[in-house]
Amino acid sequence: GVYKMEYIKKYWIVGLIILLGIIINILMIFKSSTPQELKMIKTYQRILISDPVSSKIDFKQVFKRGSSVRLKMSDETKFSIGQSRNDLYGEKTILAYFLRKGDSLFKRKNSDTLFVYRGYKEYYFVLNKRINIDYGVHKTTDRVK
Repeated sequence: GVYKMEYIKKYWIVGLIILLGIIINILMIFKSSTPQELKMIKTYQRILISDPVSSKIDFKQVFKRGSSVRLKMSDETKFSIGQSRNDLYGEKTILAYFLRKGDSLFKRKNSDTLFVYRGYKEYYFVLNKRINIDYGVHKTTDRVK
């Protein structure tokens, strides 16, 4: 009698909490895909190997701790680039943080290599890859005495 009612009441409360958690998760998923966000995703499509690039950066927006960067170029093209790293470049190894407004970008059609020109220097990154890991600040080596 009494134990059965307490038992049912506990499971009903636990079930309600789980259902509430599921509803909140579903709402968070829909909230992250607002019409404005969906429009941005459509406007700033991911750069493809087949896409050529030859222009200067007018606008840069970094997303998700450098996992991608949205760019608007001086020739009015807009695209996003996934995480690319080149450990040759010290602390700014992630492309999203390395790029600056005014940098010139160049990528040949059907190439995965993106060149960045800043001042008189040339830098390079490979789309969606981490390169030159052995040269990075994360390298552990024995010091020569």
